[in-house]
Amino acid sequence: MMKRASGLTMIELMVVIAVIAILITLVLSAVQAIRESTRKVTCQNNLRQTVLALLESTQKRGTIPGEAAIELQSTRRGQRSVIGNFYVVLAQELSFPCTAVNGKIRWDGLEHGPSPSPSFFSCPSGTRGIAFRINIGVEPTIRMGKLVQQSLYGSFPKHEVGLASVTDGLSYTTILAERNPVTVSPSISSSIAYDIWATSFDEMRSYCDASYRASTLFVSSGQWWSAGSIEECYDHSRTPNVLEVDCASTQGNYIAQFTHRVMIAARSYHSGGVNTARLDGSVRFVNDSVDLIAWRATGTHNQHDVVGEE
Repeated sequence: MMKRASGLTMIELMVVIAVIAILITLVLSAVQAIRESTRKVTCQNNLRQTVLALLESTQKRGTIPGEAAIELQSTRRGQRSVIGNFYVVLAQELSFPCTAVNGKIRWDGLEHGPSPSPSFFSCPSGTRGIAFRINIGVEPTIRMGKLVQQSLYGSFPKHEVGLASVTDGLSYTTILAERNPVTVSPSISSSIAYDIWATSFDEMRSYCDASYRASTLFVSSGQWWSAGSIEECYDHSRTPNVLEVDCASTQGNYIAQFTHRVMIAARSYHSGGVNTARLDGSVRFVNDSVDLIAWRATGTHNQHDVVGEE
C-alpha cells in the first residue's frame, strides 16, 4: 500500500497564507490605531499647555490676547523692536523666552526669520509648524452696511475682551482649535483665497472659489511669530474638517479689517474631528458631525446661546 506524502497540499498552503495575511493586516491596523491614538493624545497635551498659557496671559493682561500686533522690545541698545503675535506671548508663558533683534525673533542666542515654531504649538499628525489657531468668531454678517464678523474678540487691543465679558460661560466658549489647510488642487500650495468685493456671506464664498481657481491666494510668510497674518486664526462659520476653500475678505481697510471677515475652518489630520480648547482650560475632541448651530454657538462669547455637549 502506498503511503501519502507528508506536507501541505496546494489548497492547504493557500489557506495558511490567507490566514497569515489576515493576521498581518489586523496587526498593522492595530498598530496604526495605537500610533494615531498616541498622536492625538500628544496633540491634546500640547493644546492643553497652549490654552493654559493663554489663560495665564489673560490673567496678567486683563484681556484675551487676540491676533493683534504685539510690540516686542529688543534687549540690545539701539536696536528697534519688532511686531509679534499672540504666539510670542504664549511662548514666553511656556518658558520659551523670545526677544527682538534687527526685526527678527531671537532665542537661544540666535536670530531667526522664517523658521519652525516651538514644538508645543505642533501636532504629530500635522504637516505645518503651528497646529493651533485662535477663534475669530462666526459667520460674517451685514452690520451698518459693512460685512463684519460676529467675533469672540476684536482684532486690536482696544477691542479685546476679558473673561468677565464671556457671558455664555467659559466652558461653552471655544478659544483655540486645530487648523490645517485643505488642498483642493495639488498644484496650489496655499489654501486661503481672498476677495475684495463681497457684501454677503454667499458672495464671499463665491468670490473666494473664483479666487482659488485663479490662484489669487494668501501665502504664509513662514514666520510663526509674525503679526497680522490670517494664518493665526480660524472661525466657526462651517463645521470642522469641511472640504471647502478657506477664505478671507479684504474689503475696506486691509490692515484694520481683514481678519473680521474670514471663513477658515477648524481642521485636523485626525479621523472624525478636531481638538479644541475652551476658555475654562478644557480640551475637547469635536466630531465632524457636530450640529452647525451648536458649533457656532461655541464660537461666540456673549450671544446667550449656551448649548450642551456637541
